[in-house]
Amino acid sequence: MATDILTQLLIIFLITIAIIAICRRAKFPPIIGYLIAGLLISIIGKNSFRHFEDLNVLAKYGVVFLMFTIGLEFSLSHLLAIRKTVFGLGSLQMLLCGGVTYCLAQVFNLPNSNDFIIAIAIAMSSTAIASKILTETGELNTNVGRLSMSMLIFQDLMVVPAIIVTNFIAQDLNGNIVSSLTFDLIKGIFTFSVLVIVGRKIFTPIFDEVARARSNELFTLTTLFIVLGAAYFSDLMGMSKEFGAFLAGAIIGGTPYRHQIEGDIRPFRDVLLGLFFIGIGTMLNINILTQFYGWIIAIGFAIVIGKMLIISILVKLLKQGNNIDSLKIGLFLAQASEFGFVLIALASHYNFFLNEPSQILLASLIISIFISIILLRFEPTLMPLLNLILFQKREAEDSQPETIHYEKGAVIIIGYGRVGQWVGRSLISQHHEFIALDIDPTLVNQAKLAGESVIYANATNIHVLQSLYIGNASAIVITMHNPIISLKILAAIRSINRDIPIIVRTKDDNDIERLMSAGATQVIADALEASLMMSLHLLVNLGMDLKQAIDWSENLRRDRYTLLKGYFLGEAEEFTDDTEQVFQQRAIMIEPGYAAQDNTLHALHPSAYNVKVIALRKNGILAPHPAPHARVQAGDVLVTTGHPDNLDRFTSFLIEGV
Repeated sequence: MATDILTQLLIIFLITIAIIAICRRAKFPPIIGYLIAGLLISIIGKNSFRHFEDLNVLAKYGVVFLMFTIGLEFSLSHLLAIRKTVFGLGSLQMLLCGGVTYCLAQVFNLPNSNDFIIAIAIAMSSTAIASKILTETGELNTNVGRLSMSMLIFQDLMVVPAIIVTNFIAQDLNGNIVSSLTFDLIKGIFTFSVLVIVGRKIFTPIFDEVARARSNELFTLTTLFIVLGAAYFSDLMGMSKEFGAFLAGAIIGGTPYRHQIEGDIRPFRDVLLGLFFIGIGTMLNINILTQFYGWIIAIGFAIVIGKMLIISILVKLLKQGNNIDSLKIGLFLAQASEFGFVLIALASHYNFFLNEPSQILLASLIISIFISIILLRFEPTLMPLLNLILFQKREAEDSQPETIHYEKGAVIIIGYGRVGQWVGRSLISQHHEFIALDIDPTLVNQAKLAGESVIYANATNIHVLQSLYIGNASAIVITMHNPIISLKILAAIRSINRDIPIIVRTKDDNDIERLMSAGATQVIADALEASLMMSLHLLVNLGMDLKQAIDWSENLRRDRYTLLKGYFLGEAEEFTDDTEQVFQQRAIMIEPGYAAQDNTLHALHPSAYNVKVIALRKNGILAPHPAPHARVQAGDVLVTTGHPDNLDRFTSFLIEGV
């Protein structure tokens, strides 16, 4: 029997590996591969895999681990910071998409319970697919990325209530719905309270002790125990296992161990979740698919087009973005969600659907993912066309960049993260003017508060570059490490000005030739500079003469960088991603009524929070390294540095005094 199980596992894994490899080559997400693998197993015949149901029982815990990792992303402070967008825009998107779907389902006279599940399944979008594509296209930190992720966060938060309500409907189709819902709500509040109170008290001390043991195995086992323990308690209380796992993740998300825990749990989650989606694929019946393929494709297109229109119009009406941004957000969120499969599988388990409707719906959700991925590949071509069709505007009319003024001969810095800020400070130290562009509104506002010359602008937009009058600048520096974005910016700049010097940053020296061909005057590769600097210092420590070591490094640079002759890069830059920085700078405006008002810097005790006040801005004048006796007044700006958590606590102290 053991050999039989092993044989079946090997066949399942062989089929899955082959299909996932093909999907990777075709640049389709793995979820598609898992579903196709399940469909192939279904075609072969599940009877040939007698132990597949045993695997499905195990695979269901993939959803439990998925909900735990989603919970890790939602610490209370993070949710509070983006609450307006998440709960405002996110709830409206779910209500509109779900409401339209529910009304359409009513037309076909389906039971209300079916309509609810169909509405939720279609209203949700795939966090895994959307976030991956946003990252790959460099849109994650743009307005499009932030709004998209806000809606996805709300959808993820709604998964647990949707699962709870589905379980509740299944158990009470013939009962007193109001009393049952009230009882379930009480159970949910009790489960939530117990897990939050107990979790906050014991999770951090437990992981403190485990971390002191310096054992990876113990850390992983403890994580598994907490996830499964929370799921078991939730199940014991009559709630879903996923609800308990999500809460455990949300609690741990506020601890220092969040990233280590996420890394430890990921392999279990990915394998079990893969098995779960294979199980979903086995639910598909090839005979029904071939019989109703026309309906399936039509519904798939209807899902994508309908959601794109609803979300685009919503974003536009709320004035959260221009036409192009609105359409991009709609397209990024147009596909169905992996949680739709979870809900359909759960509904099928409770016999909510007849076989044919559930097959058609499942296949339509899968087709919608295929359609959205294909459309996203043609997004640069589609957006102007859709803008013209839907809003009767060309992109140029939709783009109304602010008039930008700066000193003639100044340097334009595109991207004002850590590298951009260091470049700016270097220019200031040598008395050169600069103006910086960035698409992170928080960063821009913070830098402006600190008195720095930074504006919010998307440099990939040719109309923004035209408003910059880049011919007045002495040079342009592109500090983003994403070569796709850099190539777009280079193409836009060179279409306006072919002569201005452009210095471009890249992470990998493999991109140097491509960027140079696109119009870069010089390309600085993080990896190459890091290796050169490390080698230089190593050779000096091994006894090589400093001048000889510098000459050696310069000879190597000449082969790669033609302009760097006789010039030594003093200090190495930071080579980690901007998003991975441990310490941050934050400008804090002291508003009237803040507890910090009329106190000296010494009385505010920033050191007690492991925070440093590196500058004080009064009446528009920035004073670096202010004296401890300097008094803080309303309208002043404190420029601080420290770990993000410490900065949060210090900011709260400045506001509330506790």
